[in-house]
Amino acid sequence: MTKLTMIKNIKPIDIMRYYVTYCDIEKDIIAGFKSKNKELREESFKKYVNNHMKIGRNFKETNKSWAMILGATENYFINGKFDIIELSKIYYTNGLLNNKIKNATVAASKLLWIFAPEIIIMDNINMKKLKARDYNDYVVKWTKEFDKNNHLIKEIIVTGFKNIDSIMDNKWFRMRVFDQYLLMS
Repeated sequence: MTKLTMIKNIKPIDIMRYYVTYCDIEKDIIAGFKSKNKELREESFKKYVNNHMKIGRNFKETNKSWAMILGATENYFINGKFDIIELSKIYYTNGLLNNKIKNATVAASKLLWIFAPEIIIMDNINMKKLKARDYNDYVVKWTKEFDKNNHLIKEIIVTGFKNIDSIMDNKWFRMRVFDQYLLMS
């Protein structure tokens, strides 16, 4: 059993921190991904990968590879698959990863999140905090900690942020609040 030492309890500022990130960055990126405009989709993808999630170093950087990475992720999602480890292997076997990298589990989780927002995003910092060995262990430990804190996140949203934005009612929103909370604690 992992004992996670939290520096502080979740507070309203933790909700607002993610909400601002969502409004300032992720909302436009998500809208770009939903666009039928290929150039806008690819530009949103590059912004998400390089600037927001900072996982671009995992991949070969060519215009063709960006489209292929986006396509591989989207096709994987469309086929109803959510195995992050398998998606990482697809990037590797298709030659999409930087030559020095064989495992892009963190990147795969962050990319699949765009299409399936209730995917648990793996982060190396949070992985160390949770003392997880791999993605599957991370999911178990992350879920346990999220379940302990989900009620408090909901309560803060209901009591402190009524009617601000219905996006806050979504489970994925609370999951991302918790992701950022872990990073900041």
